[in-house]
Amino acid sequence: MADLTPEVINAMVRLTSNPDQLDQLDADQLFAVLAIAKSGRETLHEVTVRLNARGFTFAQIGERVGAHESTVSRWAKPRVANAVEDAEEA
Repeated sequence: MADLTPEVINAMVRLTSNPDQLDQLDADQLFAVLAIAKSGRETLHEVTVRLNARGFTFAQIGERVGAHESTVSRWAKPRVANAVEDAEEA
């Protein structure tokens, strides 16, 4: 996993608002951002599960991050379960 240096964290934040700012990063920092982004689905799952375990409903989590309750519920499911659902919907 990439090092979460302040530069990499700032780059991830900048990516959400202005991807062009990533041009200011060197190659190592860009690879770190890529590694973090690649693990994003697993991170969504882990954070959602932990928030839910602390008593937050999927609706409450979704409201705080601007996502629908059903989306948050999907984040909480293990990745294999999501892959099976995606295949069934296709």
